[in-house]
Formats: sequence, structure tokens, C-alpha cells
Amino acid sequence: MWLFRRSEADFREWSIVSFSILKIFFTFFLFLSVNAIASINLLHMSFHDGCNAEFEYVCKELDFNLTQAPQEVLSTLDGQHIGNNRYNITHARAEKAWLTYQDYFNSFDGVIVSDTSALARIFLQNDWQKPLIVWVTNRFDYADRGNQGTRFKFPDSEFYDLIRSISNRPNVAIAYSTIFEKTYAREIRGVDVEGPIIKATGWGRSGPLSNIIIPSLKHQQMVFFPPYQNEFAFTSLPSALKRKSIPFYHKKGHWGGPFAIKEFKAIVHLPYAPTTIALFENIRVGLVHVIPSFRLMKSLLKSKKYFFQATHTLEMVRNSEWYLPENKAFFDSFRDLRRKLTSIDFEKKKKQVYQLSVQHKDNQLALWKKLLNPLFLN
Repeated sequence: MWLFRRSEADFREWSIVSFSILKIFFTFFLFLSVNAIASINLLHMSFHDGCNAEFEYVCKELDFNLTQAPQEVLSTLDGQHIGNNRYNITHARAEKAWLTYQDYFNSFDGVIVSDTSALARIFLQNDWQKPLIVWVTNRFDYADRGNQGTRFKFPDSEFYDLIRSISNRPNVAIAYSTIFEKTYAREIRGVDVEGPIIKATGWGRSGPLSNIIIPSLKHQQMVFFPPYQNEFAFTSLPSALKRKSIPFYHKKGHWGGPFAIKEFKAIVHLPYAPTTIALFENIRVGLVHVIPSFRLMKSLLKSKKYFFQATHTLEMVRNSEWYLPENKAFFDSFRDLRRKLTSIDFEKKKKQVYQLSVQHKDNQLALWKKLLNPLFLN
């Protein structure tokens, strides 16, 4: 009995010592991992301010050091192309950008490209060996087809082959901002490259971009009607709101971002793209989007006045970010819109939307961590 008690005591002591050693090793490994990530310097290349803000936030939360590519690198790439033609990344443009800036690119541990996925061509066609992350947010082969003339043709077959080659490059990862983008690549362009769906967190902005709209209590009773193409094309919608004495704000020009409009009762929007960074930035401050139901959208899409990017099938529209119902409200007609705006408890719904945005943000950060860490810690 004495021997058993002594053995039991020794076992407890041994367990405590072993646990302490394991804890020390785990803490040391965690310290090395965190410090390894904190010393990683990434270059982000994008033509989109929303994507810039998004990756500033993501990299800060995940302890990566991020540098935004300077304007002299992005504005022309080859000293010739400006304006919307910058989206047309031909073989020659990518090659000239590489020859001009390769020392700058190589000073980083990895590169992220977003919005304009074709920027990845600079690295793919030059056998880049460091980590490269492509975040597809606006059709991976987006081009300004009206500005190419006869000399510069993009996208070209080599470009599509380079994107397909990502599947065989262990140092390259691709992620899609919505299932729409993945479906478009696979079914419309025949480019089937596996990658996770990682949406924008929407937490990249921390305050108003400007003071164009000064948040005030009166906005709590007003609807915000953004000045996009569809909103101005369908003039009957704001007219209907006016006839029904529903106060709304609808003016041309920029409005200052999500924090400038967060006090509004809701946003009435006629979507023009499968997803936007602004959608998640608005959700982040608790704003509720009131948009056409899918049934009404099918009818609107038949009109030549309605614009929706890359509308190849109705099923693709259904797969867009707008028809995930948890953070929105839908209307079946302009008359139904009036009913929804006067019957929904928007103060309650705004609180629910904000709580969803917190969960959403945490989920997307976890997905980025799962994608990025293996590229840099292996």
C-alpha cells in the first residue's frame, strides 16, 4: 500500500513536471510562430482603395507587415498605359513591369494582388518563387475592352494558362470573394482553380472618409439612396418614395463612406455587381440594405436600363452576395418597398446586422490565417 501511494505521488509529480515542460515548449513554439509572422513583409498591389483598407486591417490583425505598392509602380507599370487601360495587363506590360521593379518586388517576402487579379501575371510569367496570393474580387480577367485598339489585346490565351497554372504552384494561393467569382471562372471562362471563398471583413475603415454628409439624428428617419447608375436610371423609385412622404437622401457624388451614413434608417440599393467592399463596410456599422427580391431582380434584368456586371445566367445572380438574406431586407415591388420601410423595426435589425458583422469578421480572419500561415511558416 505504501509503495502504491508513493508510486501514485511520483506519478502526479511526473505529470506536473511533464505538463510544465510541454507548456514551455508550446509557449516557445507560439513565440517563434508569432515572431516569424511579425517579421514577414508583404507587398499589396491593387487599384482599389477598399481592397487597400481591407488588407491593412487583415494584416494588422494577423501580425503581417504590409506595404501598399506606391502609385509610381501602379499608375503606369510600363510608362505608357493610364486610366482604365491599366487593367489590361498584357505579356509585354507585365514583362516591362518585372524588369523595371524586380529588385523592389524581391525585397518583400511575398506579394498579394487584389481587385485586378491580372497583376499576378507580373509574377506568374517570371516564375516567382516566393508566396503569391491572388484575391479575386472583380472577375479575374476583368479588362477595359473599349480602350485596347489593335495593339494591346487582353485577356489572351497565355494569361488564362498562367492562371490555370496556379493549381500546380505550391507557392501560389488563390481566394475568391464570393461564389459568383468562382463560378464565373469555372463555368464561363473554363478556368477551374480551387481556392476558398474569403469575403471582405468590411472592417478596414475606421471613420468617415470626408465630411460630405455629417451624421445627425434626423438621418435616423431617412433612407439613404446611393448615387449609383441603377438608382439614377430608375427615377420612378425615388419619385415613389417622395410621393409616399418617405424621407430619403439622394444626391450625386461621393458621400464619405460607411461611417458618414451609419445613422440612416436603411440603404435602398439596386445592386450593380456580384459583391462590393462597400456592402461589408456598411454592414460593419450596422446598416441594413433593402434591395429587390430575386423575383423582382429577374424582371429588372430584362430592362435595358438595368446594369449588373457579368450577368451570364440568373443562377449566377442568385449566387451573388446580395441574395444571402441574413443582413438584408427584400422588396417585391416599389409599392412593397414602401410597406417594408414603414413596417420593419430597423433599429432592432441594425443591432442584429452589427452582431452578424462581428461574427463574419472573425470567420474571415480565420480563413485568411488558414490560407496565409502555411505559405510562410512551412
